[in-house]
Amino acid sequence: METETLCSDEDAQDLLRESQISLLQLSTMEVAAQLSMRDFELFRNIESTEYVDDLFKLDSSVGSGNLKQFEEVINQETFWVATEILKEPNTLKRMKTIKHFIKIALHCRECKNFNSMFAIIR
Repeated sequence: METETLCSDEDAQDLLRESQISLLQLSTMEVAAQLSMRDFELFRNIESTEYVDDLFKLDSSVGSGNLKQFEEVINQETFWVATEILKEPNTLKRMKTIKHFIKIALHCRECKNFNSMFAIIR
């Protein structure tokens, strides 16, 4: 049985090159909107009793899984920002990355997503 190639090696290389995108190519407004939507989805799943149960270390039927998941996302956002900035060896690109994150944080503030805003600027 003979297999047929779907595309040439040259086309495959072009597709691979086009599929790799950097943070600086992403719209700051769109990144902020996506962060806000993800955070809101997690936030709305938190039961109001989870806060009290977690604060006073009470056992409950609901638990505090949604609250912990929301906390973890904020920690991931903070780690993501630090990682993106520190992995850039070029000083000019690092400066552009920091500026890009500041713009994302400003858009998060406009979306009233203060959790992501503080996670980014921290």
